[in-house]
Amino acid sequence: MKHLLLLFVLAASLSGCATTNFQAYPGSVRPASQVAIVYGVASHEHKILKGLDSGVAIIKVDGEETSNGFGHNYAFQVTVLPGKHYFNVRWGHFGMQANGKIWIPCEAGETYAIHWRTDAYKVFFWAEDVRTGKVVGGVSDS
Repeated sequence: MKHLLLLFVLAASLSGCATTNFQAYPGSVRPASQVAIVYGVASHEHKILKGLDSGVAIIKVDGEETSNGFGHNYAFQVTVLPGKHYFNVRWGHFGMQANGKIWIPCEAGETYAIHWRTDAYKVFFWAEDVRTGKVVGGVSDS
């Protein structure tokens, strides 16, 4: 029985908890010049035990879940049309989680990174334009 439990824990540590990309608009894939990319920053310090890494998953975009349908594999990256978008995000690290909501004014052809910082028992989220390095958007209550 101990061996089965150890095997389960090891398998859970090795498996990923997020999908790669989520298209948050209807229709076919559009050229990069017509969409914006938003991704959650993740640390990839652990080469074997991926469950020990920390990072931001994007849970919802404008109220639409990025899950694969099973309710737990969320996107690390989403593609959106230009405009103001609202993101429900989740930071996770070795079984700990924190949720947040931010908005980003997305422009076509741009890429935005959602960052996190921990301070004691709090997690703070913000977004940056990857090209300029400037903070964009803000925290959302809705």
